[in-house]
Amino acid sequence: MRKKIIWLVSMLLFSTIFVAGCAGPKSKSSGKVEVISTLNFYGEVAKKVGGNRVQVTNIIDNPAVDPHDFEPTTKTAKLMTDADIVVENGVGTDTWVQKITPQKKQLKVLNMGKLTGKVDGDNPHLWYKLSTMKTLANHLAKELGKKDPKHQKEFTENAKKYVESLQPIQQKIDQIRAESTGKKVAVTEPVYDYTLDELGYKVSDRAFALAIENETDPSPKMVEKLQKDVKQKRIEFIVNNQQTGNKVIDELLKLAKKNDTPIVNVTETMPKGKNYQTWMLSQLNQISKIQEGKN
Repeated sequence: MRKKIIWLVSMLLFSTIFVAGCAGPKSKSSGKVEVISTLNFYGEVAKKVGGNRVQVTNIIDNPAVDPHDFEPTTKTAKLMTDADIVVENGVGTDTWVQKITPQKKQLKVLNMGKLTGKVDGDNPHLWYKLSTMKTLANHLAKELGKKDPKHQKEFTENAKKYVESLQPIQQKIDQIRAESTGKKVAVTEPVYDYTLDELGYKVSDRAFALAIENETDPSPKMVEKLQKDVKQKRIEFIVNNQQTGNKVIDELLKLAKKNDTPIVNVTETMPKGKNYQTWMLSQLNQISKIQEGKN
């Protein structure tokens, strides 16, 4: 019964937005291109590329909100009716966007999964791959130029500057990679896996991490293997997603501390007071310090 009620409410909401979306473009007093981003770090890119020519609204702007569990409200749906460009992550993360996006030809949806060649079932944490942010900046410049042709050159220049601003992150990745290729690490969830791949590390417990992310219990065999890896010093460090936890993870972290296995703390969403660059560098710097301590 509950599922039926949720379905009916979703359909009613979708129908309302569909009608509103088909009513034609509204005049905008601001004269700015309206960009809606499901995640605030994507919205940050839109603001950097669009400057004062855009009005950016981030749907998820609170680090305490899990993107996987977010449920849209009527206010969220209303925001979509005025949007010119929508930036979504895709890959199964923000599927709710499709339900409330109005059907209007002038709306452009940038799905980061599609733009980076990913499909449902792939690791959805695309923002932990630096090339994703570069791809977004360049696509935003192109689409903003279509919406506001007079400032196309400005958008292109802004995108170029944004991509250049990511260079310190790339330099740090290259520095770490020189000392890490082929070494093994463990993770509590696959949140940071794209970065670990770029760093040259091998994740030793992908099955364990996937079970945790899917909110299922890892098998005793998975847990035993990971515990042995820690006790026998087979891994360089454990990457821990600070925003989730359970008894299995708590016990694992206790074991790591007992055996002097370093822990790298990461987050799935951008912490308050940080931008994308400082967020990424703060996590990479933890790994640098671990490397320095072992040299």
